[in-house]
Formats: sequence, structure tokens, C-alpha cells
Amino acid sequence: MQRMTKQDGIAIAGSAAKLARLLGVSRAAVTQWGEWMPPYRAFQLREKMPDKYDQHCKGQKTDV
Repeated sequence: MQRMTKQDGIAIAGSAAKLARLLGVSRAAVTQWGEWMPPYRAFQLREKMPDKYDQHCKGQKTDV
């Protein structure tokens, strides 16, 4: 799996609030992530929104 920026995660979910709700965390937690999403949270996002995740990540280089 590739590393995912917080901004990519927000783009996939639609907003920071939607991303937080989807992952079961607070908006404050999302704000504290810094530039990169924690790997487990990126994994959760991929599991919950596989089509949007794959579409967004298509053509991007992997970091692993």
C-alpha cells in the first residue's frame, strides 16, 4: 500500500468531517495527523471506499 497524505484522504472522503466520521475518529484527530495519514487509517479508508480510493490513487507512485 502506498503512503497517503491527509489531503488525499480528505479528497476521497469529501471533507475532513466526513473522513473522521467514516474512520470513527474525531475531526481533531484528523487535524493532528500532520501531512500523512497513519497507515492503518489509510488502510481503513481503502477498505471502506475501495472504488474512490483506487480511482484517486490510480497512476500515483507507490511508496512501499
